[in-house]
Amino acid sequence: MGSNHDEIVSAVYSVLMNMGVDGDSEHFAKTPERVATMLMSFVQHTEGDLREILSTGFEETEDNIIVVQTNIPFKGLCAHHLLPFFGTAAVGYIPRRRVVGLSKLTRLVQAAGTITPSTQEHVTNLIANALFEAMEPLAAGAITTALHGCMAVRGVNAPTTKTTVQALRGQFLLNPAAREEFLDAVHRDQ
Repeated sequence: MGSNHDEIVSAVYSVLMNMGVDGDSEHFAKTPERVATMLMSFVQHTEGDLREILSTGFEETEDNIIVVQTNIPFKGLCAHHLLPFFGTAAVGYIPRRRVVGLSKLTRLVQAAGTITPSTQEHVTNLIANALFEAMEPLAAGAITTALHGCMAVRGVNAPTTKTTVQALRGQFLLNPAAREEFLDAVHRDQ
């Protein structure tokens, strides 16, 4: 791991010292390293990677299908408090001449959460935008549902509160029947 990792280790050690924690005790001796590794796990991708994930696919001659994948696990790091949020996403699209392998949808969702500390709203929009821009489908949509560490351990202290965000593009946004079909497919699996 590079110098960024080492600088984060040093910063976490400094935070612990400023909190009055004995950084040399056996419980905290490796904490700076663990925290740095955890934080770095939330910045593994770049926004440009998202469209690249969807760059390969398969020809589809029928435009009258809808592809929906649900219960995709994802995580993000709250930009406001640096606490994790995590949950599941559902994504779907109506292809226009091309479909992608199903693993690509899962990779897209998981990558969107690990670009940078962010918000659930931003992550959801990143997913929908990448799908809509990279594949040029008739419709694209993303729905995320997550629990937020910042809601659970600070402020309102509401650990069971879930937040749902949806981002719709193309016919899912413009056509009520297409939107209803997408939302029905998503909710049927819950």
